[in-house]
Parts: sequence; structure tokens; C-alpha cells
Amino acid sequence: MLRLIIVLSLLCGIARAQQEQEKLFVLPLLAYTDELGVGIGANAAWNNLGGSGWRGNSVLFAMTRHKQIFSSTSLENREILKYFFLKFNMDIVDDGRSFFYGEGNSSSLDNRVQMKFTDARYRIRAGINFGYNIIAGFGISRRSTGIDRGKDNTVPQLFDVFPDIPGKTGTTYTSTEVFAMYDDRNYFFAPTKGHYIFTSLAQAQPAANEPLSFQLFEFDARKFWQVVEERFYVLSRFRLKRMWGEAIPFFAKPKLGGATTLRAYRMRRYVDNGSILLNIEPRWVFWKPDGSVFQRFELHGSHDVGRVFTNGLIPGLGNYHPGWVVGLTSVVSGGIPVRLDYARGPEGNLIYVHLLYPF
Repeated sequence: MLRLIIVLSLLCGIARAQQEQEKLFVLPLLAYTDELGVGIGANAAWNNLGGSGWRGNSVLFAMTRHKQIFSSTSLENREILKYFFLKFNMDIVDDGRSFFYGEGNSSSLDNRVQMKFTDARYRIRAGINFGYNIIAGFGISRRSTGIDRGKDNTVPQLFDVFPDIPGKTGTTYTSTEVFAMYDDRNYFFAPTKGHYIFTSLAQAQPAANEPLSFQLFEFDARKFWQVVEERFYVLSRFRLKRMWGEAIPFFAKPKLGGATTLRAYRMRRYVDNGSILLNIEPRWVFWKPDGSVFQRFELHGSHDVGRVFTNGLIPGLGNYHPGWVVGLTSVVSGGIPVRLDYARGPEGNLIYVHLLYPF
């Protein structure tokens, strides 16, 4: 299946960026897919807006066919009073027909089931900037999920196929975590040099009297390899997520698929207790205009591989899912990337248009 996303009024986005002293960029979007119908929305990013130190991005998108609305916002400031770090995330989904393909690497597109899926997640991380590019602290999050029967009469319902699956009607839980981060990249949104390492350990508890209780470990490492200074570099990423616990609902487990993980596979395509992901992406800066609108243009070709797993901390060598990606990035004034990805894999082709790099 090919998802086509068409960018509208891109020049309006560029003009807005200049008006806000090249710190804010807004990308209007129009999309059509054979599954979801017509969609409209916008993607915005801001970098050190007004010199305040706050950076962030936001997405709002709606599809018509099954009344699907997606909203996401992230805000971050690493130098509050020079020493304090604060980050806020909010993700809201109201999806009249969301797909679940089953758990594990052997799940199939042919055996997908549907559900009405509503989900609201909020998270705050606060920490101390120790200098030397090191930040550490604590976080708290809350997630409230509801599941009902989907709106598509042609696809089996989750309730009918998986009557005993944990969390089949949704749940509400809170999580507390400790985290640490090292980040010496040269730019926030459009880096070309440096390293990024993030690790966290979270403990979740249900908000109501339910058996749900789990721990989540996450490790994410990225490195920029300079081949030709300022012209050609390679970005590599390794990400591991592992969850332990009882009665863990499928929607809370680590997932692969979508614009920021395995780009050649549909969103939330693979689900299990753990996931491992490797991305390698050479980027060639083929043009640096002299004008004030664009900083640089890049071509990229990527290879993504990953899998989910049930037992152990690191999975074996088999059952990895590959995908290939090619695309174009333009970095506008203010250091905000506008990104186009064309992904090809065993289950079809996907196109993504969005702000910011996927990793």
C-alpha cells in the first residue's frame, strides 16, 4: 500500500518562519490513503523561541473516513536558571478504527483486527544539568486508554478474536522513572556532529484496583560519523526497550513500525515485551544556498532493521525485519528540518512528509 502525503502552502510556512525571527516553522499538510480517506493537519516546530530557551514541536492531524484525530506536543528547556532541565510531552489519539496485528514477529497483515482506540498520555521529566552535556533526573507520566468496537464492518473486531487479552477495554496507569542523558550534538533539531545517549527505568502502577504492574527499561544511543566535513556524514542509532511485569496490556508494550522506527512498516506493526532497533543513515549535503530561507539540502539513503521479542534482555539473530529508505531534507533558517522519506519493505511502500528528523 502507498500512503501519499501532499504538502500544501509550504511558502506560507516559510514566511511564518521569517516573521517569527526564523525560530518558528509551520508545515500545513494534506493526505490521502486508501485506508483512511482524506486528512488535514499541520506540523509545527520552534527552536529557542523568542530567546527563551524553549524548544519543541507539535502535530495535529485528522482523517475523515473513520473519524481519526492525532495530536502530539513536546516542549523542552535544558537551561532553566542555567542548571535545571524540564520536558513535557502530550500525546492524544481518538481513532475510530485502529489496527492490532497480534504480538510477536510472526504476526500477519492478513490477521489484523480492529478497535476504537482512545489514548491520552502526559509526561513530565525534570532534572539537573550537571554540565559536560550530562542531564539526570526523575519523571512522572499518566496514561488513560479506552477500547471499544471499531467502525469498519469489513475487519474483525479485537473483542471477538482476542476475548481474554489483558487490557481489552483499556486502563489508566501512572509511571515514575529515573533517567540520564548525555548529548553533545552541535545543534538541537538539525545536528551534524556528536553523540546522544538516553537511558531510563520506569515503574508503572494502575490508577484503579487492577493487577497491572510493570517495569520498562529503555536505552537509545546515536552517533554521527563524519566522512567529509560539513558535506557527508553517517548517523547510526541503536535502541532497546524491554518490559517486565504482569497483566501488561498490548498497547503499553514496546512497538516497532512507523515514521520514527521501522519506516517501511505500518505504525505499531510489531508488538511484544521487548524491541530492538538499528538504523544507519548516510546523509549527503549537496547544496548550501546563499539565501536566508534555507540553510542546506540533504539526500539520504537508510537501512532500518529491528524485531520484537518476549524473553531475555537481548534477542537472538533471527526474525529481523528490514526496510530501505531514501529521501530529501531541507533545513530552513532557524535550524528546523523539513523531511521527505520514501520507505520500501517486504509489506509495501510508505511515504512520509514531516518536520524534524525521525531520529
